[in-house]
Amino acid sequence: MSPPPTPPPPVTIEGYLFDGSASASELTTAVFDPVSKRIRVRLAEQDVIAESGQYKVQPPLGRLRRKIELPGGRVFESDDREAMDRIGKLQSRGSGLRLVHLFESKMRYVLLALVILFAFVWAVYQFGIPAMAKHVAAKLPYSMSKVASEQTEGIINELMFDPSALDSARQAEITEGFQRVADEMGSEPYEYQLKFRNGRGMQNAFALPSGTIYVTDELVNDAQDDREIFAVMAHEVSHVEMQHGMRSVLQNTGVFVLISLALGDVASVTSLGAALPTALAKSGYSRKFENEADEEAAHYCIERGWTTSPLRDILTRIAPPGDGSDVTNWISSHPDTAKRVEHLLEIERERK
Repeated sequence: MSPPPTPPPPVTIEGYLFDGSASASELTTAVFDPVSKRIRVRLAEQDVIAESGQYKVQPPLGRLRRKIELPGGRVFESDDREAMDRIGKLQSRGSGLRLVHLFESKMRYVLLALVILFAFVWAVYQFGIPAMAKHVAAKLPYSMSKVASEQTEGIINELMFDPSALDSARQAEITEGFQRVADEMGSEPYEYQLKFRNGRGMQNAFALPSGTIYVTDELVNDAQDDREIFAVMAHEVSHVEMQHGMRSVLQNTGVFVLISLALGDVASVTSLGAALPTALAKSGYSRKFENEADEEAAHYCIERGWTTSPLRDILTRIAPPGDGSDVTNWISSHPDTAKRVEHLLEIERERK
């Protein structure tokens, strides 16, 4: 039978005792007993003794003196960090400040912490916020999307459009084709309707979350084949079906509002409803959303035997590849035209 282990010897620490009533200190020593975990601070008149649980060793913080808080408001301070660490390891509290001390004393840990922080922020921005926005958009009632879209129309009609100059026969012809697209691609509860506007020079088409889709005279007149117009309509219907409009607005509201909405905070829902019209009027789609809508429109075109040529052709005509000019807000929010065209060709090759 092996003998019991020899207990570690007491730890003697030199330092200063403050009695808590004056700023003056007294040079002394403290003795820590590892077995009983008792601390005895030696004084000329009477030693100060603190049992385990009656004192607290403050964790390290930078290069400041380590402290032991004693009963009666007394504080023992020492520059002997190694000895103080031996006592501090027996304390369960203060681990957070020890971590701060570790970061302060080791630059590589500071850099590592910054890398981790930036990686976390990037991950939240890239994945967390979009995921929460998608979840919240799916939970919002359609009535909110409808009211917000109706109010948004007032803003965009005043700021962006004039009445359409297309004759009624041409509008009816395009509307009939659009209705076929909406019937084949759309779903409940969206109420699809097409509206024509003079875009003041903008070759543009975009969708509101309710299912209302705007197309400008300029885009209609620039199309060389009606299939190009309907390919664009398929792209816009895809935005509605995948709730890209609402998700774009929600992603721009910030993570805290999204969390509140996800948890069903009524006040946040009310404030969001009041802000939606302006946010919708200003929001643009991300490249991810544009690629998703392109993919759905490409499949629609291919299934009708058009190939992706109608969508590729009108995209190239509206925003030629390599054209860095800001043609419209719609175009500037989209991915590079050359990349979009190549992506459409890839989808076409895969379908073949």
